[in-house]
Amino acid sequence: MLGSSLGALWTHGGLTFVVIILLSIVALAIGLERWFATFSYRRRLDAAMAGILAHLSEGNRTMAQAVNQTLPWHPAAPLFAMLLDDKRPSSMAELKRTQSRIIRSVRRRLWMLASIGAIAPFVGLFGTVVGVMEAFQQIAVQGTGGFPVVSAGISSALIATAGGIFVGVESVLLFNYLQVYVGEYTALLKEAAEEVLESATSEAPRAVSSAEAR
Repeated sequence: MLGSSLGALWTHGGLTFVVIILLSIVALAIGLERWFATFSYRRRLDAAMAGILAHLSEGNRTMAQAVNQTLPWHPAAPLFAMLLDDKRPSSMAELKRTQSRIIRSVRRRLWMLASIGAIAPFVGLFGTVVGVMEAFQQIAVQGTGGFPVVSAGISSALIATAGGIFVGVESVLLFNYLQVYVGEYTALLKEAAEEVLESATSEAPRAVSSAEAR
């Protein structure tokens, strides 16, 4: 039943429907990949932040750096490495540039979702126009027609429009959701960077005071 329905859609939709299916697969793949990546980044960031701040509160910058090194391939690892580097203090401009690079890396490929959401309905509309033109052409060639023939051809052609609208809605929903989800992650990243910077800055005076007390 399902196979026959898909076969009918394939037959009536034509090449345009194939393009719409490919756009849907690409949109879903990008959405899932970005969600899983951002979810992993957030979970690992929370775990690392707990260890880094705990060691900094004890005045142990070396252990905090060791915790940061347990974040391979994490976008925030280079930023925290700069914040925890006591030998070469980083300027605020350099830190902001690093943060901007991290945000851009997390948002990559989201523009493709927006593009698919914008063009998919037009691809479907193009398929419908082509289908209607073919229906009228067949009527002209055969010399027979009438409302039943025309309505059958138009109903088949409208499959492409329906598919294009569905993919457009799918892509826009994924894009809007990921925009909010990634935005929450970037906000957490900025807050984490500020906490690490504040703790690393206040850690040095505590270390000096401890040394003087001895």
